[in-house]
Amino acid sequence: MKCRECQVEKRIAAKGLCSTCYSKALQKEKSAVCLGCGEFKPIKGKGLCPTCYMSLQRNGDLIRRKRKKKGDTLCIYCKKEPMHAKGYCKSCYQRFRATGSPEYKRAATHICRVPNCKNKATDRGFCDDHQHYIWDDRKAKNGHLERKYQMTIEDYEKMYDEQNGVCKICGQPETKKYNGKVVELAVDHCHETGKVRGLLCNKCNVALGGFQDSPTLLASALNYLNRVSRG
Repeated sequence: MKCRECQVEKRIAAKGLCSTCYSKALQKEKSAVCLGCGEFKPIKGKGLCPTCYMSLQRNGDLIRRKRKKKGDTLCIYCKKEPMHAKGYCKSCYQRFRATGSPEYKRAATHICRVPNCKNKATDRGFCDDHQHYIWDDRKAKNGHLERKYQMTIEDYEKMYDEQNGVCKICGQPETKKYNGKVVELAVDHCHETGKVRGLLCNKCNVALGGFQDSPTLLASALNYLNRVSRG
């Protein structure tokens, strides 16, 4: 059936018009001269076209104000960089988010951790004159032994000499390497009492851990080896 408006064979929606022409007719019926801009447009409300109506809702009047966009204006604080958010540039906005103020504050000067040293700290709390404290391996190892095993580096070295530098179980020196260097013998201790029992190589230390320090499991493993070796 032909649309009476566009004269094209189409499906009729209503009033002898196709859906496209019927939609245009409804829009025309709702159109009028806008009270704001004075143009003949579809009316949204209060006698205003959609554009004037939104301007009235946003600004309280019919003045069409251009909304500020990023980069249109300069930062309200430094007045040098383009605006990024909240009126601030990117740098000022990051400080505002972090501290609540866009003001740049210089970091406080830290003093060296060494007692009676008043030099400025440059790395990990130490000044340039005391950087060797960072790499004092012996001091670091002593601290580790005291915290975990309640023993000093001197106790470790004495035990190492008594064992002639070999494992207390297999009687062999350590062979495991880390970063190209042979690691030191591990400290073996009782997990219930915390008492240090000796120095072991990595293989024996891992084996004891696998058997959960249980004499029963170790005896069972020994019996198993004896049976399979005979058969």
